Amino acid sequence: MFLLLIGLFTLIFIIASMYQYEFFDEGLRRAISFVLFMSMFSFMVVKIDATMIESFKVSIVAIGLYFSLHSMYSFILLGGSSLGFGAKDLVGGQRFGFIYLLGIWLTYLYQGHEKLYVLIKYPALLILLVGLFLTFSRASVIGLSGSFVFFGLVNGLTWLRKPNLKIFLKGLYSIVSVGILIVLLFQLVPITFTFFEERLFSFLLDSSAIMADLADHESSGGTRVYIVGRILDYLMHYPLTGSGYLGVWILSDDLFGSAHNQYTDVLFRTGLIGFSAFMYLLYLLAKYLYANDRALFWGFVGVLLYGMFHETFKESQGGFVLAFLLGMMSQTFLKAKHEVVPKDVIAAGAFRNRKGD
Repeated sequence: MFLLLIGLFTLIFIIASMYQYEFFDEGLRRAISFVLFMSMFSFMVVKIDATMIESFKVSIVAIGLYFSLHSMYSFILLGGSSLGFGAKDLVGGQRFGFIYLLGIWLTYLYQGHEKLYVLIKYPALLILLVGLFLTFSRASVIGLSGSFVFFGLVNGLTWLRKPNLKIFLKGLYSIVSVGILIVLLFQLVPITFTFFEERLFSFLLDSSAIMADLADHESSGGTRVYIVGRILDYLMHYPLTGSGYLGVWILSDDLFGSAHNQYTDVLFRTGLIGFSAFMYLLYLLAKYLYANDRALFWGFVGVLLYGMFHETFKESQGGFVLAFLLGMMSQTFLKAKHEVVPKDVIAAGAFRNRKGD
């Protein structure tokens, strides 16, 4: 299956390179973009073991803690909450929020029993949350709140099917813990709560403000609507290959621009068929993570939500994450293929190594 997908994406590149003569001068950039896109399959030729997976998780959390502490230091040094909304331009950013989301879920759902881990789990979570809020990115908060809502619904429905006092108490403990974290977070960075209350939640409750924002090409929402319109118009001419891996910058006179959305970016670069193949790949990955590692799954859900407003896997850090997760999935598929195991045993979860259910 993976070879078929690789072949399909390669065919799109070849066909687009041959008939999109108006972009022959951009052949090198097209080739580089194609190589970067295909790098998501790079870990499929690497043998990934349990130690590598644990190292991957630790690295996500560690880099998240590092950047969060750096943001906290800069925020305090520059004046803290006295900066007002100006802190967004000084310490905020749109490119790292989805890594914080992964780190938060990996920390929150990891089931460690060592005393040291128990002592540092919630302080680490608090630091990561501060880092996420200091991005001043609405996509980050949507990714966090949306993934937690889905998490609560799935676990709540699971409990309703088979009520259990122990699970109920565990869930109650988690709710109380999250509540305490939110209170502490408010004490540390109150300006972020004011920012998101005004720029996100109040905005979402005001339909007239939403319509005005979408109609204004200079606003955040209006810019995205305008770009989507340009992308769809371009696809009317090249539905099968899209731009052949060239970015939306080809639509502007100054050769500059971004799709501001992971999915429309792939749609523009690969066309309808390539986009469908990419979404199918994400579906398979989500299904695999749900069955094998719930912490990574819920982090992945947060990343998918984040990707509706900004590029994720297009970024270097996001590309690495996607490549590693696809490598994990391919290793499991290869293992299941080469081992003679009854299908009912596989379905029962013989290969699962869940953490954080």
